[in-house]
Amino acid sequence: MLDNTRKLNKLSSILSTLAADFFKTQTNYRPGIITVTGVDVSPDKSHSIVWVSLINVDQFVFEKQTPEIQKKLRKYISVNQNFRYTPNINIRIDNSTEEIQKINKLLQE
Repeated sequence: MLDNTRKLNKLSSILSTLAADFFKTQTNYRPGIITVTGVDVSPDKSHSIVWVSLINVDQFVFEKQTPEIQKKLRKYISVNQNFRYTPNINIRIDNSTEEIQKINKLLQE
């Protein structure tokens, strides 16, 4: 069990690094920034969720382009990493930074 957890954490780390590199080099959301905040991997390693934070990026436009970005990201991962099987990629927007800013603003009032 511990060995499987280690493998999932390692896979998550690799996917996170590759996804960050993908958004840095393969997408153009200038002057905005897309940050990978985390990656969750299913226990069978067939699915993963890539959590991203958007700064100065139109969330509506990004969500509209998400299916195409997911395909490109999966292809990018399979080309740059020699996995036996590349997991399916789901991209989700992480709104936790916005929530933290709202809470801090309320606390300062």
